[in-house]
Amino acid sequence: YGFSVFLCQTVVNRHSDFTSWMFNSYINHRINDIMTLDGGVSFNYTDSHYYKTIKDLLGAEYWRDIDNFSERDFPDNPTMLQNDLNNPNRKVTEGDVFGYDYNIRSITARAWLQNQIKTQHWDVNYGMQVSYTNFRRYGNMRNGRAPENSYGAGERHTFDNVAFKAGATYKLDGRNCFVLHGYYGTKAPLSDRAYVSPRIRDGVVAGLSSERLLSGDISYVFSYRALKGSITGFWTEQFNSTERLSFYDDEFQTFMNYALTNVRKSYRGVEVGLKVSITPSFSVSVAGTFSKYQYKNRPMGTRSYENGMSPDTTQIVYLKNYYVSGTPQTCLSVGFNYRAPKMWFFELNGTYMGDSYISLAPNRHEERSDILSNFNSLDEYEAWITDFTKQDKLKNAFVVNASIGKVIYLNRSASMNINLNVNNLLNNRNIQTSGYQQCRINTKDYLTTTTRYPNKYYYAQGLKVFLNMGIKF
Repeated sequence: YGFSVFLCQTVVNRHSDFTSWMFNSYINHRINDIMTLDGGVSFNYTDSHYYKTIKDLLGAEYWRDIDNFSERDFPDNPTMLQNDLNNPNRKVTEGDVFGYDYNIRSITARAWLQNQIKTQHWDVNYGMQVSYTNFRRYGNMRNGRAPENSYGAGERHTFDNVAFKAGATYKLDGRNCFVLHGYYGTKAPLSDRAYVSPRIRDGVVAGLSSERLLSGDISYVFSYRALKGSITGFWTEQFNSTERLSFYDDEFQTFMNYALTNVRKSYRGVEVGLKVSITPSFSVSVAGTFSKYQYKNRPMGTRSYENGMSPDTTQIVYLKNYYVSGTPQTCLSVGFNYRAPKMWFFELNGTYMGDSYISLAPNRHEERSDILSNFNSLDEYEAWITDFTKQDKLKNAFVVNASIGKVIYLNRSASMNINLNVNNLLNNRNIQTSGYQQCRINTKDYLTTTTRYPNKYYYAQGLKVFLNMGIKF
């Protein structure tokens, strides 16, 4: 896939093309009346190709393939300007690759084994998985900011990982049971997050290693004729994960690649689901989650200056107790379902979403003791820091969806399914789906105002209608 951006007087496409090959094999063996053994192996090879092409020159004859920021900062060093030293000062036209061009090729192999035991009152399972991952970067251009570390095959990075899981279900009777799950494992870092500045050079974040996961949940599940449901408490700890983003840095006036390492996150909460059958054809469903997702430490942030002006720098990023973005942490949904005669189906669903937070700009959460002298007191400095780093909530939202379905039997073996879905029935255009702090900082007067680059938000579309038809035979 790819997307277009404006670059000075040129429109460009940024491409991310993926080719993947997979092999999977599974085995299931029944040992005796109560015990079953499952296992499998899998292999995956992925070639990810990242590059940039000219989409529209907007009337120009060609574009010179150099880095404009480096040209500004290093006018007397022609080597630093070049995006590809193998083809210096190349003139590119529409459709040509320029700027950056590299592949990341990865191999992942897994093998797993699980034993299941089922008795009258107990279902128990336990298993393990071992995996092997390696990846490396292949540069198709020799970049002038890293001439010795950008072209050809880069260093290979290898990770061996293992994971264990166990679960147990105690069936109190035919209608009530208790379920418990536990998991501990390690997981290789994602290759697209491992590199600090992959468009420029072959270099991964310092101390790159596998991520660790510890997770558990416990549930009470019940099923009666008119009432079914479950209550679940869950907890997951994520250790040593890696995140990466890129942005234009006003403080240093260059495009910046920023990697967070040794990130720890905590996910805790309660989920509830109920279904009440009012009549055999009419039911009401209620589902909700009440949770808290937070950063639990102060990770390290590594800056990589794309214009080559400075070496990489690493500093503490103060994210502890801030909230993880990306999903509502409080959600409640109520649905009404009616199965009418002659194979008609009607459903109306209302959902409330709250406690969703914008994503954080790590450069706003670095230590800034160097500006302490600009304030009259420590309290004034701390008040400014609080405002500068504030993580806003998205607006609480309520959305109503409806659907109508019909099944038509064409003959004894074939049927047609027709379904009409209407999402956001109330046409609510004020639903914020996500948002983020801008990494841009106004360096001229940011000590007197923190609102020059306000948060950015995404909004949901209004009323949407879908018609689906399918034939089964």
